Amino acid sequence: MRVGEVAQVDNRFASGRGGRSPSRRHHDGSASSPPPGWYPDPFEPGSTRWWDGSQWGQQRTPILVCTTNELAGHRVDRVLGVCVGLVANSMGFGKSFAAGVQSMSRGEVPQWTEALEAGRRVALERLEEHARQLGANAVLAMRLDASELAQGLVEFVAYGTAAVVSPTAGT
Repeated sequence: MRVGEVAQVDNRFASGRGGRSPSRRHHDGSASSPPPGWYPDPFEPGSTRWWDGSQWGQQRTPILVCTTNELAGHRVDRVLGVCVGLVANSMGFGKSFAAGVQSMSRGEVPQWTEALEAGRRVALERLEEHARQLGANAVLAMRLDASELAQGLVEFVAYGTAAVVSPTAGT
């Protein structure tokens, strides 16, 4: 930004996505659309979202997730509590049947691997979403558990401590 410009959200609506578009206010009061970049999210206060120059994107600032109690290069400003992501996955009859046949031979069963990876990914996405809802920008001490609920039904639970962190000096 140049001197005299302030990035802010104005009341004009962006084409395509809805929501207010970021604008640059010049010292003479005129406004222009800013270049692509990260701006305050008009849909989720406290978060940032990618602006591509004409509309809001789906990309939001990622939540920092770590398995340790501390995040290197950051200090914990606030602990917000437990956040959780939960999913129960079933492959369905067709894939389950194919996996059963495949499991009679040695080696990896790709149908199960794909289903397990999908469950893990969904649980982590839901964990991040819950952390965002709590106002966090990080999840500390994250754990991921999986267990069989019934034949062919696997539960994944990702959990951790939602926190607000900020970089320490020199990082």
